[in-house]
Amino acid sequence: MALTGFCFLRMLSPIDEERESVQRLDSDAKPESCPEKSLPQMVGGHGPWQLRHWALFLIAGFGCSLHLFSVYPFSSAVDCSCGRKEEIYGTETSSTSPNSSELIPVNKACFYGAFLNTKQDSGICPNGGLVIYAKGIYFVGILLSGLTTHFLIFRFGKRITALVSCALLLVSSVAVAWVQNTGSYLVLRLIISFGMMNVYLLSVSTLKEFMGEEYILVYGLTGHIGWSLAHLLLPLAAWLAGNWFNFSISAACIAIVLFIFLCSIPESVEDFLSKGLNTRAQKVIRQAAWCNGYHTQDVEYFTQNLYQHETKENLKIRCQHVDFKRYFDFFLRFLMGLSASFLYFTSVWLTDWRKDDRSDFYALAGTTEFAASLVLLFFTCFVPPKHLWSAATVLASGSLLLMYATTNNESPISTPPYLLTMFFSSSAFTVVLMQTLFHRPCKSVSNWNAVVSGVALCFGAILAALVDFQKFHGWNPKLFVIFAIPNLTIGCSIAVIPERYFTL
Repeated sequence: MALTGFCFLRMLSPIDEERESVQRLDSDAKPESCPEKSLPQMVGGHGPWQLRHWALFLIAGFGCSLHLFSVYPFSSAVDCSCGRKEEIYGTETSSTSPNSSELIPVNKACFYGAFLNTKQDSGICPNGGLVIYAKGIYFVGILLSGLTTHFLIFRFGKRITALVSCALLLVSSVAVAWVQNTGSYLVLRLIISFGMMNVYLLSVSTLKEFMGEEYILVYGLTGHIGWSLAHLLLPLAAWLAGNWFNFSISAACIAIVLFIFLCSIPESVEDFLSKGLNTRAQKVIRQAAWCNGYHTQDVEYFTQNLYQHETKENLKIRCQHVDFKRYFDFFLRFLMGLSASFLYFTSVWLTDWRKDDRSDFYALAGTTEFAASLVLLFFTCFVPPKHLWSAATVLASGSLLLMYATTNNESPISTPPYLLTMFFSSSAFTVVLMQTLFHRPCKSVSNWNAVVSGVALCFGAILAALVDFQKFHGWNPKLFVIFAIPNLTIGCSIAVIPERYFTL
């Protein structure tokens, strides 16, 4: 811990801002003590350096999930001190109407209204349509962040991008506690999403750059537990906060914790080398190796070899011919991401149709997702990701059909089939998300695969948010079949496609 803390302080020291030229070695002969190595092998692919960035990834995943799920309804009604009760499902309510409360106030008096669990046919104060817009706008922010983060890192550096994003997140999270109109709330929601996702992707980029390939999925899956943990603890957080104002201020505190971690985030070695800043790259490599207990001799030779390797990889990408097989691979990955994201977020939002206390049921769904993350730690060691995703998608679709067979007017959502759906849909989503975030950098096409999968994940979530408008027209059990059949077809089709059609 003392060594890690000392390394933390060293990284805060200023670095010379002058641009340096690429260093020229006196001899092209490479010393025998400097064999061909990758960056993780040079600094150690597993150690205190990686554990610190894993902690950042864990907290960032927790914050991203908490801010995302904060607009989801988890309490049957909100007791508003203004005494105003609105019906958004018409003048009459029925046993098939969904629960409709959420963590969004419509006027100043609602800020301090307590979250209560009442019966399903009770009136509500917040505007239910605003919840659906807030869901969609959050994923728009995620999409914008995914498309711009790499450019911001290359242009301004990781540390500046991370600190500015964290500052925007903190200010917007506090401001949303006082917002009083729909437009301002949605704008702040977009800024929160953009800033939070920037921090999340920066933590992934830093962890992946120094992580050994044999440890990368283990670190990724264990770090993803933070995402499911926020889903699990959200009802408890709302119960402890008691009202919207306290909840918003408490959620903003996550940005303070992230800011402390981000003060020591290292810059990208690859970006330094591409800009000709070899000394800066060598300093980061020495810090990482020293923190893990590795020697840093011949780091100058290693830096030049790494720069030449990155240059060759960039030329390889530019000269690579894009054929039909590549496009077919992109199409398959888009279907996988779209299906996984749609199934997962649709399963989460099915909790709106519970008739009784939704807080316990929402926590139960989060517990199921948490268990799925732990089970995946075992199966990813033996089952290829494509087969693991196909099996989870097929089983999740089958669970939706089982929900259709067991539904009735008194209980639109049967608990055992729903938990099976939540387990398998979260498993499929986690597999695609981990393959997107922690793709192997040694393949020249892996970056494009990650972009396609990431865009598909965002579009699937936005599509699930749009489907959520159906709740204003009452529940129809046939929706289970409509959701299940296309995903069942996609899962079975991709399962039988040979591995040679996948370039990664």
